[in-house]
Amino acid sequence: MRSVGRKHPGLATKAVNVTALAIGASDVIFRFQENPGNPAAVLDNLAHDFSAGLKNGQFDWNAAVRAYGPFVGAYGFKKGMSFLLRHFRM
Repeated sequence: MRSVGRKHPGLATKAVNVTALAIGASDVIFRFQENPGNPAAVLDNLAHDFSAGLKNGQFDWNAAVRAYGPFVGAYGFKKGMSFLLRHFRM
């Protein structure tokens, strides 16, 4: 019998959350893998990406997509998988 109180997330939900986190953090992870010996350069590149190039005075679409694209992808993945898990439970 199921308890009515607190509900704990299932294994599938935890897997979706971890995958979405990995997708969202992929830009930061890859930036540190590119240049592991120079964290100052990595942080400078991340600042350039997350400011969409405005840190250097000009807007850069590629930097904006590199920084915020994974967040949008992770959000879409999480919403899509949540829908599938909710409607097609076994």
